[in-house]
Amino acid sequence: MYNLKLKNQKGISLISLLVIIAIIVIAVILIYSITKQPGYKLDIDNSEFIAYFSLRVSILGAQVSDNLTNTLSREYFDKLGDIVKNADSNNQWFTDADSKLFVFANSADDDAMIDYGIPAEDVDKFEITWISDGRYCAFFVMKIVGEDYYLVDYDFSADDVLGCMLTIE
Repeated sequence: MYNLKLKNQKGISLISLLVIIAIIVIAVILIYSITKQPGYKLDIDNSEFIAYFSLRVSILGAQVSDNLTNTLSREYFDKLGDIVKNADSNNQWFTDADSKLFVFANSADDDAMIDYGIPAEDVDKFEITWISDGRYCAFFVMKIVGEDYYLVDYDFSADDVLGCMLTIE
Protein backbone atom coordinates (compact mmCIF):
# COMPACT_ATOMS: atom_id res chain seq x y z
CA MET A 1 0.00 0.00 0.00
CA TYR A 2 2.92 2.31 0.67
CA ASN A 3 4.17 1.86 -2.90
CA LEU A 4 0.77 2.80 -4.27
CA LYS A 5 0.85 6.20 -2.51
CA LEU A 6 4.35 6.82 -3.78
CA LYS A 7 3.21 6.15 -7.36
CA ASN A 8 0.31 8.56 -6.95
CA GLN A 9 2.63 11.25 -5.62
CA LYS A 10 5.01 10.74 -8.55
CA GLY A 11 2.03 10.99 -10.92
CA ILE A 12 0.89 14.22 -9.34
CA SER A 13 4.43 15.58 -9.51
CA LEU A 14 4.69 14.67 -13.17
CA ILE A 15 1.39 16.39 -13.94
CA SER A 16 2.49 19.46 -11.99
CA LEU A 17 5.77 19.50 -13.88
CA LEU A 18 3.98 19.27 -17.23
CA VAL A 19 1.65 22.14 -16.26
CA ILE A 20 4.61 24.30 -15.22
CA ILE A 21 6.43 23.53 -18.47
CA ALA A 22 3.30 24.37 -20.48
CA ILE A 23 2.92 27.70 -18.65
CA ILE A 24 6.57 28.56 -19.32
CA VAL A 25 6.27 27.69 -23.02
CA ILE A 26 3.11 29.81 -23.36
CA ALA A 27 4.79 32.72 -21.55
CA VAL A 28 7.84 32.55 -23.83
CA ILE A 29 5.65 32.48 -26.94
CA LEU A 30 3.63 35.46 -25.71
CA ILE A 31 6.73 37.48 -24.84
CA TYR A 32 8.29 36.67 -28.23
CA SER A 33 5.14 37.65 -30.14
CA ILE A 34 4.77 40.91 -28.22
CA THR A 35 8.41 41.98 -28.60
CA LYS A 36 9.03 40.72 -32.14
CA GLN A 37 9.31 43.53 -34.66
CA PRO A 38 7.67 42.99 -38.06
CA GLY A 39 10.81 44.05 -39.96
CA TYR A 40 13.55 46.67 -40.03
CA LYS A 41 12.41 49.73 -38.05
CA LEU A 42 13.22 53.05 -39.71
CA ASP A 43 15.39 55.11 -37.40
CA ILE A 44 13.97 58.58 -36.77
CA ASP A 45 17.19 59.85 -35.16
CA ASN A 46 19.23 58.73 -38.16
CA SER A 47 16.82 60.52 -40.57
CA GLU A 48 15.81 57.23 -42.22
CA PHE A 49 12.15 57.99 -41.69
CA ILE A 50 12.61 61.51 -43.08
CA ALA A 51 14.27 60.12 -46.23
CA TYR A 52 11.43 57.65 -46.79
CA PHE A 53 8.78 60.27 -46.03
CA SER A 54 10.50 62.70 -48.45
CA LEU A 55 10.34 60.06 -51.18
CA ARG A 56 6.61 59.65 -50.61
CA VAL A 57 6.09 63.44 -50.58
CA SER A 58 8.11 63.80 -53.81
CA ILE A 59 5.95 61.16 -55.48
CA LEU A 60 2.78 62.88 -54.30
CA GLY A 61 4.09 66.23 -55.53
CA ALA A 62 4.86 64.73 -58.94
CA GLN A 63 1.42 63.14 -59.15
CA VAL A 64 -0.32 66.48 -58.66
CA SER A 65 2.00 68.48 -60.94
CA ASP A 66 1.14 69.04 -64.58
CA ASN A 67 4.26 67.32 -65.91
CA LEU A 68 4.44 64.44 -63.38
CA THR A 69 7.93 65.42 -62.24
CA ASN A 70 9.52 66.45 -58.95
CA THR A 71 12.87 66.28 -57.16
CA LEU A 72 14.36 64.27 -54.32
CA SER A 73 17.60 65.27 -52.65
CA ARG A 74 20.69 63.16 -53.24
CA GLU A 75 21.08 62.94 -49.43
CA TYR A 76 17.66 61.30 -49.02
CA PHE A 77 18.16 59.05 -52.05
CA ASP A 78 21.45 57.83 -50.58
CA LYS A 79 19.78 57.41 -47.17
CA LEU A 80 17.19 55.12 -48.81
CA GLY A 81 20.12 52.99 -49.97
CA ASP A 82 21.43 52.97 -46.40
CA ILE A 83 18.02 51.79 -45.15
CA VAL A 84 17.96 48.75 -47.41
CA LYS A 85 21.60 47.92 -46.57
CA ASN A 86 20.92 48.31 -42.82
CA ALA A 87 17.92 45.99 -43.14
CA ASP A 88 20.06 43.35 -44.88
CA SER A 89 23.65 43.87 -46.00
CA ASN A 90 22.97 41.63 -49.02
CA ASN A 91 20.31 44.01 -50.37
CA GLN A 92 21.26 45.83 -53.55
CA TRP A 93 20.79 49.50 -54.41
CA PHE A 94 21.38 51.69 -57.43
CA THR A 95 25.00 52.37 -58.38
CA ASP A 96 26.35 55.74 -57.33
CA ALA A 97 26.25 58.52 -59.86
CA ASP A 98 27.91 61.88 -59.36
CA SER A 99 25.64 63.70 -61.77
CA LYS A 100 21.90 64.18 -61.70
CA LEU A 101 19.98 60.95 -61.77
CA PHE A 102 16.48 60.61 -63.14
CA VAL A 103 14.34 57.87 -61.66
CA PHE A 104 10.75 56.83 -61.89
CA ALA A 105 8.87 56.33 -58.65
CA ASN A 106 5.36 55.54 -57.60
CA SER A 107 3.28 54.09 -54.80
CA ALA A 108 0.65 51.40 -54.85
CA ASP A 109 -3.03 52.09 -54.43
CA ASP A 110 -5.30 49.89 -52.31
CA ASP A 111 -6.14 47.55 -55.20
CA ALA A 112 -2.46 46.97 -55.99
CA MET A 113 -1.73 46.22 -52.33
CA ILE A 114 -4.59 43.70 -52.24
CA ASP A 115 -3.21 42.10 -55.42
CA TYR A 116 0.18 41.92 -53.67
CA GLY A 117 -1.45 39.87 -50.91
CA ILE A 118 -2.24 42.41 -48.21
CA PRO A 119 -5.73 41.79 -46.79
CA ALA A 120 -8.23 44.55 -47.64
CA GLU A 121 -8.78 45.32 -43.95
CA ASP A 122 -5.02 45.93 -43.50
CA VAL A 123 -4.21 48.18 -46.48
CA ASP A 124 -4.15 51.23 -44.20
CA LYS A 125 -1.29 49.58 -42.24
CA PHE A 126 0.99 49.17 -45.28
CA GLU A 127 2.66 51.25 -47.99
CA ILE A 128 4.22 49.98 -51.19
CA THR A 129 6.64 52.28 -52.98
CA TRP A 130 9.05 51.71 -55.84
CA ILE A 131 11.89 53.49 -57.59
CA SER A 132 13.20 52.54 -61.03
CA ASP A 133 16.09 53.90 -63.06
CA GLY A 134 14.70 52.29 -66.22
CA ARG A 135 16.83 49.17 -65.78
CA TYR A 136 16.39 48.18 -62.14
CA CYS A 137 13.58 48.62 -59.65
CA ALA A 138 13.78 48.94 -55.87
CA PHE A 139 10.49 47.78 -54.34
CA PHE A 140 9.69 48.72 -50.71
CA VAL A 141 6.87 47.31 -48.57
CA MET A 142 6.49 49.24 -45.32
CA LYS A 143 4.29 48.31 -42.39
CA ILE A 144 2.98 51.09 -40.19
CA VAL A 145 2.68 50.24 -36.49
CA GLY A 146 1.51 53.24 -34.51
CA GLU A 147 3.94 55.97 -35.51
CA ASP A 148 6.74 53.56 -36.47
CA TYR A 149 7.56 52.37 -39.98
CA TYR A 150 9.06 48.94 -40.65
CA LEU A 151 10.59 47.72 -43.89
CA VAL A 152 8.94 44.28 -44.10
CA ASP A 153 9.81 43.42 -47.70
CA TYR A 154 12.33 44.71 -50.20
CA ASP A 155 13.23 43.62 -53.69
CA PHE A 156 15.78 44.96 -56.15
CA SER A 157 15.52 43.39 -59.56
CA ALA A 158 15.88 44.05 -63.27
CA ASP A 159 12.68 45.84 -64.15
CA ASP A 160 11.76 49.01 -65.99
CA VAL A 161 8.62 49.94 -64.02
CA LEU A 162 7.57 53.47 -64.85
CA GLY A 163 5.93 56.10 -62.72
CA CYS A 164 6.44 59.76 -61.92
CA MET A 165 9.85 61.15 -62.84
CA LEU A 166 12.03 62.28 -59.97
CA THR A 167 15.26 64.16 -60.43
CA ILE A 168 17.84 63.19 -57.82
CA GLU A 169 20.05 66.21 -57.12
